[in-house]
Amino acid sequence: IAICGGIAWYLWYQRQQQQQLAHLPPVEQIYRSMLANLSKQGLSKRPAQTQLEYADSASKIYHPQIAKVVWEISQLYTAWRYGKQKIDIKQLAKKLQDLQHLQQLAAQRQRQKWLANLKSQWGFK
Repeated sequence: IAICGGIAWYLWYQRQQQQQLAHLPPVEQIYRSMLANLSKQGLSKRPAQTQLEYADSASKIYHPQIAKVVWEISQLYTAWRYGKQKIDIKQLAKKLQDLQHLQQLAAQRQRQKWLANLKSQWGFK
C-alpha cells in the first residue's frame, strides 16, 4: 500500500508541475524546465539565490559546455524578467534542447567510465 501511495503521489506531483508550467509565459516555462531538470541531478536553486548566482554554482559542478548553456539560459531569462527585453523563444528553446542533449552525452560518458572501471576490476578486456 505504501509503494502504491508513493507512486500515486509522485504521479500527482508531476501532473501538478506540468499544469503549473502550462499557465506560465514561454520564457518562464523554459527556465523552470531547466531548473527542474538540474534539480533532478542534484543542483536545486535556493530561494535567495539569483538566477546568475545559480548559473555560477552550476559552473562549479558541471562540464564547461553544460555550464555555458545554463549561464546563457539564465542570462536570457534575467533580461526578460527584469530588463523587460524581448527574447526569441525559439532560440531559448533550442538552448534548452542543447542542454538536455549535453546532459545525455555526459550521462553516457559516465556509464561508459563505470563499465570500463567495472570490467578492469573483474579482469575483462
